[in-house]
Amino acid sequence: MIDPNIQAAGVAQAVQSLPSSSFAAAVLEEMPDSTILVGADGAIAYASGRVEQLLGWPVHDLLGRSIDCLVPESVGCRHRALRADFDHHPQARPMGSGLELNAVHRDGSLIPVEISLSPLQFDGDQFVIVAIRDSRVQRGLRHALVDERDRAQAILGSLQEGVVEFDIHEQRYVGVNQRFCDMIGYAHHEVIATEGRPPWWKPNEDDVISSLRGRAVVGEIVRYEMELQHRSGQPFQAMVTSNVIHSHGRPILLGFFHDLTEERRVAEELNLARERVAVLEDRDRIARDLHDGVIQRMFAAGLHVQAAIGRPDQDSRLGNVIDEIDEAIRDIRTTIFTLHGRRGVGTGLEHALRVLLAESSRLLGHQPDLNIDGDLADVPDELGTEMLLLLRELLTNVVKHAQATRTVVRVEAVDDNLSICVHDDGVGCPAEATEAGSGLKNLQERAKRRAGTARIDRLVSQGTLVCWTVPLHSVAS
Repeated sequence: MIDPNIQAAGVAQAVQSLPSSSFAAAVLEEMPDSTILVGADGAIAYASGRVEQLLGWPVHDLLGRSIDCLVPESVGCRHRALRADFDHHPQARPMGSGLELNAVHRDGSLIPVEISLSPLQFDGDQFVIVAIRDSRVQRGLRHALVDERDRAQAILGSLQEGVVEFDIHEQRYVGVNQRFCDMIGYAHHEVIATEGRPPWWKPNEDDVISSLRGRAVVGEIVRYEMELQHRSGQPFQAMVTSNVIHSHGRPILLGFFHDLTEERRVAEELNLARERVAVLEDRDRIARDLHDGVIQRMFAAGLHVQAAIGRPDQDSRLGNVIDEIDEAIRDIRTTIFTLHGRRGVGTGLEHALRVLLAESSRLLGHQPDLNIDGDLADVPDELGTEMLLLLRELLTNVVKHAQATRTVVRVEAVDDNLSICVHDDGVGCPAEATEAGSGLKNLQERAKRRAGTARIDRLVSQGTLVCWTVPLHSVAS
């Protein structure tokens, strides 16, 4: 059996004996990769100087050694099997084959490398040219890239929004996170395999989505609300934000989907809670008004009546008691109206006016006429509520003082003003009602708070005309 060292030395001498040996040696030594020539038995027959720079092995120490000395023990068996297979089927294997390989440094440490193999027939013998490249930097970058990719996927997976990546050129889905799959009820592979219009789109959304995609393609960040459909057929609203990114030179449409179902439910519950609070606040206020105003007035009236029992000279005192009772009745009616005021205005101011006149007709003894000029839909709810309260008070005064057989109510909402006029054919308003401190004062104060005007005209043989005018969009001060 030939000594491997002697064989290696012979090969080296043979290489040196070639006519172009000096040129070949110079080329091998200047190659950026470390080069090793391995015989059929696995012995190293040649090594370039760069091997020592990379692996710490002097060339003379490597000659004659088995190539296995540069292979980690953990993969020794597999390496020998691969080498045997290569001997039977020799063919070039370029670098970048996807394998993560390591070479053993002389100090025992492992050096990340890439390796290419090329078969060589030389002087009747079979050899393998092994080119070894230092891949520490490339492997570090590759691992960093993989880490960043895993980190990005972890972030996408933890988002509460569904995320979809759509290749605009190929017109196909290339990425989707689990949240989006949960939203629409389809598995990841089903979304990726979808072609054409996806089943989670509503058919009537096609044109809108195509238009929005076009805006995103030209660089616009698009935000819109659309209706999606779960696999079960259940529709739901989603807020979508889309923009285009470029990956490997290809435009990718990136869509973020936020399910609005829970937000809508919470908003609805919040509105219902606010309405309940408003009702409770109204009830509390009305209870205070009844206790502090009406009940106290009725209690005082009862004391007056009790004091007047059996005394024939108390007619005027009983008259005052009757007036107190009338005022209490008016306050109670006002309170009842307040309980229904919002509902009346909410269903239409004209309807609320007609309901109010119908209620008043039982006390007046006739049905008041109603004339409307302008669009009452322009009247704000808060102003409409105050107008109805004021009109009720004016009609109550007609009942108490006018003895009228006809009453005309005119409401105008024109030229950015709201006017209410009540004209009756009664005996005329008492003179004291037009003096400061009485009915006119109340009208004027209401009008003044809204930068408006109020007046009471006593018409000879024609009853009384009361008018109240305020800016249509005024706010009470």
